[in-house]
Amino acid sequence: MKQIIITFIAWTTIVLSVSATGQEGEQLFWKGANYQMLTCPLYDCHAFDNLGKKLEEECSSTSLWRGYIGHWEIENGMLYLSSIWTEKEGKILPNDIPELRKYCKNGKCAATWFSDTLRVVSGSRISYEHMGWNRYYEHEDFIAVKQGKVVSVKRMENKLIIKGKTEDPDANKKFNQFLGDLGAQLHKSHPEASGLILANQYLPLYYINGKIKQVSWTIPIRINK
Repeated sequence: MKQIIITFIAWTTIVLSVSATGQEGEQLFWKGANYQMLTCPLYDCHAFDNLGKKLEEECSSTSLWRGYIGHWEIENGMLYLSSIWTEKEGKILPNDIPELRKYCKNGKCAATWFSDTLRVVSGSRISYEHMGWNRYYEHEDFIAVKQGKVVSVKRMENKLIIKGKTEDPDANKKFNQFLGDLGAQLHKSHPEASGLILANQYLPLYYINGKIKQVSWTIPIRINK
């Protein structure tokens, strides 16, 4: 049996959430173009925790808690760290950082320590929350990397759904099904609120990575099956 859960966010939750800050992404040169990358191959590696602490101390910007911006490139299927930028020192080459020196060879710093997925974004930003990297773009490439080597690339297309209609038939189908289920359940459990919620669009919905998604600061509504 499906059950609608409607939760109004408490004022204290809102106050706490505004203290979070959207973070600047890394930079990636790939296929002859520059991209924003919402992944930190250096910061996310525990082997560099001590380096991370030192870099954090050099930055006062609330939009850059990690203390630096990494500049990366993918060449011949390998991920390389080209340089990092800090507020205090400016551009720093990997070979000038003791923790990274062993990964440098012939002027290149191969990210062989990294085995995870890079999230690379492009196009217009369609959704933004003032919190970490909680934002979405029209085009997102998920690049799977194993020991620095690219093993696969998956592209996702994201859309803002306006009044339930997009140019994507699959997105429209999922959206209409979502609203149909939602409307029916709301009418049964909260008839006085259902029209207000749907008519005033307290449900800004997005088609993100193949799924219908809400932003977290709106009234969260989900259907449990």
